[in-house]
Amino acid sequence: MSLETPERMNPDAPSALRIRDGSVDDAERIEAVHYESREAAYADRVSEWPPAGPDRAGRIARWERWLADCGISCLVGEIDDELVGFCTVRASQDPDAGGADVAEMPTLYVRPGVWHRGHGRALCEAGIGRAVSQGFRSMTLWVLEINKRACAFYEAFGFVPDGVTKIDMSSRDALVARRYRISL
Repeated sequence: MSLETPERMNPDAPSALRIRDGSVDDAERIEAVHYESREAAYADRVSEWPPAGPDRAGRIARWERWLADCGISCLVGEIDDELVGFCTVRASQDPDAGGADVAEMPTLYVRPGVWHRGHGRALCEAGIGRAVSQGFRSMTLWVLEINKRACAFYEAFGFVPDGVTKIDMSSRDALVARRYRISL
């Protein structure tokens, strides 16, 4: 599947964002966008950054496993063959989320150099479209409360906090994540 999406925030951009299904072959480029985006969002706000975990080869291997999982849909956004963002969609993994008709968007990341150009919105719309085409009736996602930019993005999109929070214990900061939900 490939979707051409016009630039919403920057109509003078030279090329449109092309959204397509991701594959295992994209793992290295997805990892790079994921790491770069997290670095831009959290490096100066979370102690012990980056968090403990696998090195780059391990992170790429983790993405290869995700991309090979038929229960996870990955959509990548490209401009002139450069991967600039991605999102993933799957059935919700939260037992309290409401049943088999609830999707989850566990990731949505855009390369920081192209933030505020509508690519995140286009990927989010494509992810929601994928969930609808798979028969889901609502979607959840988790956002760290310290990421005010992401919270504002999802709220403007129509996601609302559903009152559930959890603590991310991967750093000594004990970061609070809030679950958001949208009806499809």
